[in-house]
Amino acid sequence: MILPKLRPTFTFDQERIEALKAIAPEAFADGKINWEALREALGEHLEDEDRDAEPSASSGTASAPRDGWQASPAPVRSSPRPAKGSMRQHPNLECLTLHEITPPPRISARVRTRVTDCSGTHEAEVVLRQGDDLFAKTGRPEHRGGYVVENIDVGAGYVEFVNGERLYLHEGMGSSRPAVFREQIRQTIRRHMERQRELLNQGIKVLSLFFIDRVANYTDADGLIRRLFDEEYERIAPNFPWFRDRQAAEVRQAYFAQMRRKDGREEAVDTESRTAEERQAEKRAFELIMRDKERLLSLDEPVSFIFAHSALKEGWDNPNVFQICTLNQTTSEIKKRQEIGRGLRLCVNQAGERVHGDEINVLTVVANESYREYARRLQQEYVEDGDAPPPLPGNARLKREAVRRDEIYHNEHFQRFWEQLNRRVRYRVHVDTPALIEECVNRLNSQRYPDQVLVVEKGRITLGAWKVRAERVEKGKARITLSLFDEDGEERTVTLTVRPGDNIARAVKDDRLRNLGVVAIQEEGADYRVVFTQSGLMLAAGQTHEYTPEGFGGKTRERLVYAQDERYPIFNLIERAAQHTGLTRTTINTIFRRMHADKKRFFLRNPEGFATVFTSELRNALADHIAERIKFVIEDAPGSFDREALFPPRRSFPQKEVIEAGPKGLYDLVQKDSDVEAHYVEAIKQEGDAIVFYFKFPPGFEVDLPALIGDYNPDWGIARIHRNGATEVRTFVHETKSTTDIGKLQFPHERRKIRCAQRYFATLGITYRTIDPQQREQWWEAEPVQAR
Repeated sequence: MILPKLRPTFTFDQERIEALKAIAPEAFADGKINWEALREALGEHLEDEDRDAEPSASSGTASAPRDGWQASPAPVRSSPRPAKGSMRQHPNLECLTLHEITPPPRISARVRTRVTDCSGTHEAEVVLRQGDDLFAKTGRPEHRGGYVVENIDVGAGYVEFVNGERLYLHEGMGSSRPAVFREQIRQTIRRHMERQRELLNQGIKVLSLFFIDRVANYTDADGLIRRLFDEEYERIAPNFPWFRDRQAAEVRQAYFAQMRRKDGREEAVDTESRTAEERQAEKRAFELIMRDKERLLSLDEPVSFIFAHSALKEGWDNPNVFQICTLNQTTSEIKKRQEIGRGLRLCVNQAGERVHGDEINVLTVVANESYREYARRLQQEYVEDGDAPPPLPGNARLKREAVRRDEIYHNEHFQRFWEQLNRRVRYRVHVDTPALIEECVNRLNSQRYPDQVLVVEKGRITLGAWKVRAERVEKGKARITLSLFDEDGEERTVTLTVRPGDNIARAVKDDRLRNLGVVAIQEEGADYRVVFTQSGLMLAAGQTHEYTPEGFGGKTRERLVYAQDERYPIFNLIERAAQHTGLTRTTINTIFRRMHADKKRFFLRNPEGFATVFTSELRNALADHIAERIKFVIEDAPGSFDREALFPPRRSFPQKEVIEAGPKGLYDLVQKDSDVEAHYVEAIKQEGDAIVFYFKFPPGFEVDLPALIGDYNPDWGIARIHRNGATEVRTFVHETKSTTDIGKLQFPHERRKIRCAQRYFATLGITYRTIDPQQREQWWEAEPVQAR
C-alpha cells in the first residue's frame, strides 16, 4: 500500500490522534507531536518547505485532546482544511469492520467501511463475495491493490484478502497492518546493524530470522514483506558502513519449500506439511539450508537476513541468530519454543569458536504479540529444575547507555585499586586423599538410592459417536437432539433449541463438538434447514446425521507399581565415575568398598539409578574439598585484564535493568540484577561523600578457578574514606547476598565460589566480604579467612 505524504495541515480529532498514537507511540512520548518521529514511523517524507514555512491562521495544528498533552505547533505551509471526501485523508485512520458472514449456499460478507462516490466520502455497508475487489466497491485509495477477496471462512469467521489481510467478525481494522510490519522490519534491521557494528571486531557474523505469515507476501512480484524490507533497508543502511555498499537483494534470502508443477514450474508453498509431496519439498529446502549453514557464518557472505514461513522445525539452527522478527501470528507455545529456540545458541566467531558472555549472547525478539507470559513460564521451569532464572525480557527500544565518569576512571585511587586487582594469579590444590575418601564414604552412606520398580498400566479406550437430529426447524430457530455414547458405552441425550450464531460446543459444554461450529438457519422456499457452519452439515426437520467428533475417545487407566527383586547386567561403575570426576580408579574403588553393604546392593538392583547418585556425590564432595583447600600464588607478571575493554567510555546493558548510580558511580547508570543489589546501591548513596567511588565488576572480569567449581565473577568494587586519627582511602570487594551466612545459600556452587574468593582476594591484600545490604554494621571491616 502506498501511503500519501502526511502534512500537519489538519485539525486532528481525538479519534485520529489516538490512531496515530497507536501506530507511532514514540512520536508522542514527551507530550508533544514529534513530526520527525511520526514521519519516520509512517515511512513517508515531509517536504522541507513544509517545516520551514511560517504558520498561518488557516493552517490547522493538532488540537489539545482530552488527556491533557499539548500538540507541538510545528510550522506548516498555509493550506486550507481538506473538504469532506478529500483523498488527502490518511489511510491508516480509515475503518474496516466485518459485521456478518452469510452461510452457504451463497456465502458473502457484510463489511462497514468508508466509500467515496459522487456524494462524497461517507461510511456505508458493502457486501463482498469471493473474488470481489474492495477498491472497486469503495473507490478508496487505501483499498487499492491487494484487497481482493481470496476466501470467506464461515466457520472461523473471517474474510481473507489476497494481500494476506484477515478481517474477523465484529473486529475493526484500519489499513495499519503494513505499518505494523514496516515498524517490526525497521526495528529488526536497525538492531541487526547495531549488533553487527558492535561485534564486527570480534569476528562475529550477525544473522536475523524473519517468520512470515504467508509465502506469497515474500515471493509475489510485489510481495508486501519483501518490499517493506527493501525500502527500510535502503533507508537505514547508509548510516552503517558495513552495509552501506550492499543492496537489499544481496543481504536477504528466503528458504521456502518448492513444489514442482505438472508444467515443470516450481512454486513456493506454505510449509505446514499438509501432504506427502509438500513434506518432501520441505525436506529439500531444509537440506539446502543445512548445506549452506557454514557459509552463512562467514563475513564474506553478504546474506544475513533470512526469511522463513515455518519454525524450521526439521532441526535447522544457526548459533549466530541474534534477532527474530515474528511477522506471523503464533499462539501455540510449542511453535514459540521452536521460533525462539532458533536464537538460543552461543554464537561463534570466524574461527568457529564459541564466544561466551552475557552482553554478547542476547536474543532480541521483535514480536507482534507479547512473549512476557511465555518467558515467565519458562523462568518457572528453570526454578523448578534448581537453576537461577534469567531476568525477564526487557524492552529493547528503551535501551539506555551508561556513560563513564572519567574523573573517577583516571582518579589515582581507582588506578591504584585496579593495579592491585590486575595481577597474574594461579591456584594450587592439594587433595588430602584419606580425608576425601572419608568424606565421600560418609556422604554415600547417608544417601537414599532409587530402587528398581515394575510399572504395569492397563488401559481401555471405547469409541463412540454423536448423533445429531433436527426435530423442528423454523425461521430464526431450530430444535435439535444430540446423542453421545461415552467411554463406558452409556448414552447421553441432550435436546435444545438453537438460534443463528449459537455455538454448539459452548451450548453443550463439550469441546469435542467444536468442529460443528456455529448455527445458521437457511431458508429454502417454504422450508428451513439448520446449518452447522464449520462442518457444512445441513439438516431439515426429521433428518439425522451421525458425527464422530475430533479427538473423541474416552480413556480409563489402572496403574500398578511393583518392587522388583532382580539383578541386571552391570557396567564398569569405577571407570564411569573416574571419567566424570577426575579421581583415580584406586581412590574410587576404595570409596566403593568402604560403603555399607545395604547401600551397595542397590547397584545390582538399579545400576543406572545408583550410578547417578554415586557420581553426583563424588563430584560434590570433591568440589567442597577443593574449595576448602585451594591456595593462590601471585606471579611476578601483570594480569591479563584490559581495563579499557572492561570499562569502555559507554556501555549498553542489553536485556538488563539499570538504575541511577549516583555521583560516586564509575558510570552514571549501574546494572541491577536483583532487589538485593538495588538495596546495596541505595545504601551506598546514603554514605554520601564517605564513598570515593564504586563500580560493578563487568562479566569479563573472572577469577580463574578449577572447572569443577567454575570461574567467579565478583559483584562490587568500592573505595571509602576511613578516618581513624589519619584519613585514608580503603578499598573493598563486596559480594551482595540476602544473608551473610553463606552456609544458608541455596546453591552449593555459590558457597564454593565465595570460599575460593575469600582466599583469592586475601592473597591480593584486598578486603573481601559477603554482605547483606540490610545489615550494614560491619561492611567496612575485613572478613576473617581461615588459612590452611
